[in-house]
Amino acid sequence: MTYRYDQIFDYPYHKLPLVLGESPYEGDRISMHIGEPTVPPPAFVQDAINQNSHLWTKYPHALGTMEYRETVATWMGQRYPSLMGKVDPVTELSACAGSKEALFLSAITAVMRKEKMLKGKKPVVMTPSPAYHVYYGAGLSAGAETIPYGLYKENNFAPDWNSFPKANLERLAIFYLCAPNNPIGSILSKENLQKAIKIARQYDFILAVDECYSELYYDEAPTGSLEAAEELGDHFKNVICYNSLSKRSGAAGLRVGFVAGDAEFMNGFAIMRGYGAPQVPTPLQAAAIALWKDEEHVEKGRAFYQGSLNALGQKIADLPGYIKPEGGFFVWFDAGNNKGDELARKIWKEQGMQVLPGSIMSQKDPITGKLPGANYIRLAAIYEPDKMSEVGRRLRTSVLG
Repeated sequence: MTYRYDQIFDYPYHKLPLVLGESPYEGDRISMHIGEPTVPPPAFVQDAINQNSHLWTKYPHALGTMEYRETVATWMGQRYPSLMGKVDPVTELSACAGSKEALFLSAITAVMRKEKMLKGKKPVVMTPSPAYHVYYGAGLSAGAETIPYGLYKENNFAPDWNSFPKANLERLAIFYLCAPNNPIGSILSKENLQKAIKIARQYDFILAVDECYSELYYDEAPTGSLEAAEELGDHFKNVICYNSLSKRSGAAGLRVGFVAGDAEFMNGFAIMRGYGAPQVPTPLQAAAIALWKDEEHVEKGRAFYQGSLNALGQKIADLPGYIKPEGGFFVWFDAGNNKGDELARKIWKEQGMQVLPGSIMSQKDPITGKLPGANYIRLAAIYEPDKMSEVGRRLRTSVLG
């Protein structure tokens, strides 16, 4: 029997040293394994914190200040025009300490919601594979049967709904999507989003869409999940989205984001936050308000990461494993049949460059029996173009050498 306590140690940054081992490389080492933004937020962030420092003595409201929630609702309407005036900041939106805690608590909320419906049967949580590790950990912690679903190139890295057993869908409490996707860099089409929404409503589960890379796109702006839901009718029924200022604004340390959507679910989520979530300090919410109101710094950040990706692409675009990302700042590189770990070790030992093997971002797909990320490595294109060119040179040397 496999116990949940043992399964939680299947954590990417716990496993990474075990996969890579030691490196004898003596030159400049480059960390490419963590998706940490390098474009700093604008100076007015500190000004906003300082101007509101008198509020450090106050306990923050669990859902955030009304000014913060109204600002986010307005931003959503500007970003997705069909949502202008449609997101209720009182019943359909909450602040959160970055998207991670909201994603985690959503599984607990959704599983308890589904338990009430199933009356004795064990709820299911479905998580993408490969994926951000929090989804899987959330499902385990919620006590659900946590089932990974594979994302494959032959299906354009979209969920294959036809492959999921009906018995699982009937017990499904929450289904996690990441769009734009981490680690793959793919953008889910509106048609695929709306298909997922229709199935969520058919089986009455929560479709949880992580959109924290929504502002890092390089062609057309991706469709939002609430935008797709509103177009279908029934408002935001069964749909929840998450976003934060970590990637959009380079403010990963600020720890401010939001969760929005289905009012019935948000009511339960608000109670859950009251029990166990870190409330967002009010001075930090003031800084966040200033960031949500400003798009100039977002455009500069997007241009920076586009330049980083272009510089890397110029060095490796002709390699058969290169997949040009549509969004985010990661490159999901195909190393070949089950060779992701092997290439990651080679790059580390020969080139002094840490990348993330796709295997440790993956859980075994019970339908195919495969580890969907085993062929891949993930690189974070987060540095200046000159450094990204050097990254590309080292990667090319390892792939061809």
